[in-house]
Amino acid sequence: MEISLIKAIIPWVLPPGVNFVGIVLGFALLRGRHKTAWVLIGSSLITLYAFSTFAVASALQVSLQQYPVADPETLLAEKVQAIVVLGGGRYPEGPEFGAETVSVDSFSRLRYAAYLYRKTELPVLSTGGSVHGEDGSEAELAKVALETEFNVPVRWTETEARNTAENASLSLKLLAEHGISKIALVTHAVHMPRSVKVFERVGFDVTPAPTLLSTRGDGDYGILSSVMPSARALSTSVACMHEYLGMLWYAIRY
Repeated sequence: MEISLIKAIIPWVLPPGVNFVGIVLGFALLRGRHKTAWVLIGSSLITLYAFSTFAVASALQVSLQQYPVADPETLLAEKVQAIVVLGGGRYPEGPEFGAETVSVDSFSRLRYAAYLYRKTELPVLSTGGSVHGEDGSEAELAKVALETEFNVPVRWTETEARNTAENASLSLKLLAEHGISKIALVTHAVHMPRSVKVFERVGFDVTPAPTLLSTRGDGDYGILSSVMPSARALSTSVACMHEYLGMLWYAIRY
């Protein structure tokens, strides 16, 4: 219940939801509190524009990109025992595939996990449950994708986790039975700071293996383009703000 409620609230405290709320509230206050109303409307529009620019989106992304690219040789030298890849959502129905499959975000993580596997041959664990009560787990969808599309075997699937904290605790419970505590953790670069903290907190020795890092060519087409509003930039900003909100919540809750 708690996780479902949080996921329902989150869109309204992140852009563009929070901006929409601010604008509506501002117009509602126009009759009585003109100054407060215009501050709300103006700040909501300005911040919505700012979050929609690559200048702001890139700055937010870089601020969360705290870990370097993982070196497969280093993973072996440091005696990492397994690769743990976090689920990143699902693609319901997957009409062109004839069945439900992983989302684009999940696929990006799986692609990098497959790359690391080929370089190291470390066993793979996929983790992720049914967040909204769907049939089947994200971990099982990830297993199918890794084995059929990348020809990478998945040794373990953790199928109950509904958030990153549960990814960590339930993965530890599963891997501890095999004497595994030193892992390479695969997730988005912006998600990595929160993930590393919670995985280390439950007892893992974590080597971060981030994917989808910000690069120079990511929306960087000159000064003009960096301040032009873009749906892609807004999406990046929302993902980053989601992580900052998540870090705050995890500091309080976990």
